[in-house]
Order: sequence, then C-alpha cells, then structure tokens
Amino acid sequence: MSALHRSDAPSHATQDDAESLLSAVLDGEAGRTGSGAFISAMRQDERLRRTWSEYHLIGDLIRGVGPAPDGFMTRFSERLAAEPTVLAPQRHIWPQRLVVASLASLAVWGAVSLTGLMPARTPEIAPIASVPANPGFQQATLVAPVEYDPAQLAPYVVAHQEFVPSAVTGPGFEPVVAVGMEPR
Repeated sequence: MSALHRSDAPSHATQDDAESLLSAVLDGEAGRTGSGAFISAMRQDERLRRTWSEYHLIGDLIRGVGPAPDGFMTRFSERLAAEPTVLAPQRHIWPQRLVVASLASLAVWGAVSLTGLMPARTPEIAPIASVPANPGFQQATLVAPVEYDPAQLAPYVVAHQEFVPSAVTGPGFEPVVAVGMEPR
C-alpha cells in the first residue's frame, strides 16, 4: 500500500513519497493506481499542487514556451461559460438500418421463393403495332457485325496484351508474340 494512504506514516515520509510519485506521474512511469493515488493526494495538499504547477512551468520554459498571460484562465473560464450549450439527443440509427435491411432481405427472399414456386409459362408474344414513320425521328436499323481479319488485329493485340486483367490470363494463357519480316 502506498504511503499516501497510510495514516501511521510520518509526514515527511509521506511528502517525499508524494514528490517521488509526482516525478513518476510527470515522466509517465506511474501506473493507473499510482496516478489515481497522486491525484487524490494532490486534491488534499496545496503544496503538492504548487509543486505540480512549478514543475510544469519549468518544463514549459525548457521547451521555450512562455507562461500564460495574467488572468488567462479567468478570461478563458468566462468565455467558456458564455458559450451556448448545445443539447442534442443522440440518435441511434443502427437499429433503424437493421430493421430496413431485414425487411428488404425478407422481401427479396419472398420474391425469389414465390417466383420459384410458380409454374413456368411461356409468355404469349403480342404483335408489335406498326407505327407510321415520323419525319422528325430517324429509324434505327440493325447492322450485321463486321468481320475482322485476325492478321489485321495482331499488332493491336500484341501492343495491348499487358492490359488484359489477370482473371482472363489464367494458367493456360500464352502471350501473343508477333514475328514479322520486313522486305529488304
């Protein structure tokens, strides 16, 4: 048990222990219980609070940070007290999202199940009514696909094969190599 909590310890031993604990807290070497004991002791001991303040002032001066101007904490406290307090209820949207997602998945499951249970019917093909040509619109026509000569596409394939995704280039993929001879 720490000397800070012992009532039978002499006062000078308690003060020495408190200052060594202060040093450990400032250095980050005190554990959670040590820090809690130090804070409790600092609440009761004005001398310990003054030492804490002096140590921090010394550290600030060593780092080149000057002390705060006179009345800084008073002005800061007044400004903080003058700030409006915003009290907004905390919204919990995860339960709402969970309900919506559950209902959506239930609807999809129901639609898939319902369509799977219905007998398969072939839809009747309705004739398309002929529409008179409108002079403002162009009639779309289907064009037969163009046939390409593989010899014409070979340079393009060779030049761009490095951009083929790895999913397409499986274990049986062989890179294309073009060998050509130029006339002399």
